[in-house]
Amino acid sequence: MPETDIRPRPDIVALLSDTDFKRRRDTRAWSHRDGRPFSKEEQAFALRATRGEFEELSAQLGRYTEYKHTKDESPEAFQRFLAPFMEQLTQKKLGNAVQLMTEDERTEFDRLLGLVIEPILPFCAYAFRRRSTSLHDRREETTGSRDLTQRHCGVPKRGLLSPTT
Repeated sequence: MPETDIRPRPDIVALLSDTDFKRRRDTRAWSHRDGRPFSKEEQAFALRATRGEFEELSAQLGRYTEYKHTKDESPEAFQRFLAPFMEQLTQKKLGNAVQLMTEDERTEFDRLLGLVIEPILPFCAYAFRRRSTSLHDRREETTGSRDLTQRHCGVPKRGLLSPTT
């Protein structure tokens, strides 16, 4: 694998995120997660992946695993969040509980409710952003200089073998 590229190329990371890494006997190539074999071009493209691109894929898979864990725990977290409000009410209705909440508590309520009612999203490259810990990281995310704000599943629209910019 070439090690000359410093930043992961989004198109390669996107292809790797859709890869079943078990080599198929019939094509001697990897395949997509849906079972379609890689074309010769896709296989050659994936084989040019750098260590950094595999590390980026691993980091994204880690963020997806964290997301799924949060989704799995969300019903219980929602109940724990609501319990103190419901205890204060004689008529235990959700609307009544919301009226007791501060703006920050309503924000948390909306977040937890969204986690509970929305279906689990499938994994795809760049769908699950890293959490910013510094102003510098947030600035890079909003300017797109690290390409973390893109959301695309599969290969970007510009084409598989297009040069990256």
